[in-house]
Amino acid sequence: MEGIVSLIRISADRIVPALYLMDENESYTFAQIRKANNEDTLPVDSLKKEKVRGRNRRPEEKRVKDEKKNKIDSVYIGQPVGLKSTSVVMLKKIHVVKSDSIIKKIATVQDEDFKKCLLMHKEIKRTNDLHQQLHKIKKKIEMAQYNNEKYRDLEKQKEKIETQKELLLRKNAEVKDSINYAKRIQSAIMPPEEYFQEILNDDFIFFY
Repeated sequence: MEGIVSLIRISADRIVPALYLMDENESYTFAQIRKANNEDTLPVDSLKKEKVRGRNRRPEEKRVKDEKKNKIDSVYIGQPVGLKSTSVVMLKKIHVVKSDSIIKKIATVQDEDFKKCLLMHKEIKRTNDLHQQLHKIKKKIEMAQYNNEKYRDLEKQKEKIETQKELLLRKNAEVKDSINYAKRIQSAIMPPEEYFQEILNDDFIFFY
């Protein structure tokens, strides 16, 4: 099922297009798809290199703002045959369904795009895991402060996780820049896949 876009039922009255990502224990993980807009194909600003220790460390509120600005949650996939418009895979709109909720296949994305989506899905999961770890340590620090206990080791753990999370967000922003900018150039050069299907039937084009 790699690269397959299907219509899936996510509730009693709602059916959405989604890209298959993986399956486990008879459950299938899909990322929802939506119509692309102009912003989806523009490179995002990468985080500026900043020191994470000492006096030059940026304030907490600015760090959170930059996290939201540079969050990585979508991949532009162009217009595969079967989709009505250029599209984006929303990798934070994840649905886990059983086989009876998969209605029908409607398109297939390029293998390269599928791999990008899968990679980004894993990176988002890693970021979320770090966020959860950070939340737990902050709770422990609050408890230690309340009980007038030492918490220096917890502060060190917190700083380490914040550094890992910041580096991961920066890396992900650079990955998204590369992915979407390359796709934008390709889409500008080549017509939609449906055009080739209509005029070439079973023939093919070798593009380099």
